[in-house]
Formats: sequence, structure tokens, C-alpha cells
Amino acid sequence: MADKTYVGKARELGKYGDMKLSIKHDQLVPNDKGYVAVIMSRMKEPDKYGNTHTVYLDTFVPTPKTNSDLPF
Repeated sequence: MADKTYVGKARELGKYGDMKLSIKHDQLVPNDKGYVAVIMSRMKEPDKYGNTHTVYLDTFVPTPKTNSDLPF
């Protein structure tokens, strides 16, 4: 498994699921369609700034499906 590239932190705001994300834009890398895919994960404990989540780049690249067992 590749090392994770952490790009930011997040914290919950209020009781309705709102989140505040702080992301370092210079570390974001768009994919071939122009999107930046990130994953947000809950931290075991909040940090000293009250952040409850961490944000890192999603580096998953799907492998193309090949159906080699087709008769044609």
C-alpha cells in the first residue's frame, strides 16, 4: 500500500453534520478528468486545534477489466 499524502484537516460544526475543511491547495493533484479525489477519515482523538478528521489524497486507480475468457 502506498504512503498517504495528507492534505488537510477537518472538524465538525454543530449537530447537523456540517464540516469545516482546511486543505493545502498546493498538494492537490487533479486526475485525468480534472477532479481532485480526497478521503476524509475520523481521527482517534481531536488534535489541539479541535480537528476531528484528517484529509488525504485518494490515489486509487482502477484496473481496466479484460474478459479474456470470451469466445470471440
